[in-house]
Amino acid sequence: MRYKSTIGQRIVFTTVYAGAVIFSRELYNFLKLPFGTHTFLLIIFSTILFKIIVKGFSWQKSIYASLFAFVVLLINDTFIVLPVLKLLGLTIGKIEVNDIFTVMFMCIMPSLLLILVYIALVIRDLVCDKKGLDDGTAFKLIDGK
Repeated sequence: MRYKSTIGQRIVFTTVYAGAVIFSRELYNFLKLPFGTHTFLLIIFSTILFKIIVKGFSWQKSIYASLFAFVVLLINDTFIVLPVLKLLGLTIGKIEVNDIFTVMFMCIMPSLLLILVYIALVIRDLVCDKKGLDDGTAFKLIDGK
């Protein structure tokens, strides 16, 4: 989407979104919602959050950004979190009753791929800055156009 967010925007989004994740999971206890409902609530919430935090984003870009982040999280859960849980013989039930496991497997591990993507983007920006390329030129070089 050719938008470079500020560190402040990332911090605000991450903090508010993490709170929303915890709140949405707690809704299960109060409203007896079907498992997985929080996913749809979080996609809607992140779309609104992108629109509020990133002033230049249209609703369409906010939806794209939310869906992209959701896909990255799904890939992360599928290829990193679930195999580690299986390897350690853990279930969601065992994780929810242990505070350390809850933080590790529901907060830190789901963010690993997002952290790696962030590091890759920082490295890309450093390389582009060193070569004197702006974002538009860098994308043209990557796309081959």
